[in-house]
Amino acid sequence: MSTADELAKLDALQKQGVLSEAEFETAKARLLSPPTPSTLPATPSVPSVQAPAVPTRVGTERMWTVPSAPINVAEKPPSTRSKWIVGILCAVLVVAIAIAIPVAIHAYKASQCASNGNDCPATTVPAIEVPTTTAPSNIPTNMQVYTTCLTYISNVATIELGGTVSSSSMANDVVIISSYGPPVSTDLTTLQQDLSVYQSSPNTTNEQTLQAAATQLGSDCEAIEGA
Repeated sequence: MSTADELAKLDALQKQGVLSEAEFETAKARLLSPPTPSTLPATPSVPSVQAPAVPTRVGTERMWTVPSAPINVAEKPPSTRSKWIVGILCAVLVVAIAIAIPVAIHAYKASQCASNGNDCPATTVPAIEVPTTTAPSNIPTNMQVYTTCLTYISNVATIELGGTVSSSSMANDVVIISSYGPPVSTDLTTLQQDLSVYQSSPNTTNEQTLQAAATQLGSDCEAIEGA
């Protein structure tokens, strides 16, 4: 029976007059109070189990041992990094020896000359000439290519509007712009072809194609100027 049922039963007995107020409170307190160790059921004891005695083998009897896994005592092969370090150290040692031997020979000769009182010729080290690389003067700079692009595009616009431009001047501009290489040189070739088509047939379609090619060249030339 649960605690709630017990309380309900006590309440009913009090109302019937079987239990007085004091008896009701006492029974209620006993029911709601936690159980004491004396009221708990005894826990059955578990018999202790003793391990059987292991006989000890004494004297010349054979001792039984548990075989263990074989231990691999082989050394690990050297890593690639270790090989590189050893190689570098060997190279440094060889270079040091190669430098030390001539210095030692020179010092020995100098000491021999000093001990004999002779004037030894001074040892001169030949100067090492370092080749210098200079850019050819005929290669245009990025700024020259950029300004030439603007001039060429301006000349194309002049031709489109019906004006005249010196062909030799435009030929020199082509040489300078082409020296930069792709994509500028590729855009220049496209613009030359579109200009030739427009001069042969000056219609709206060819004019728009020519303007698009000039815009593309100008965009790539601006990239050169900002490089």
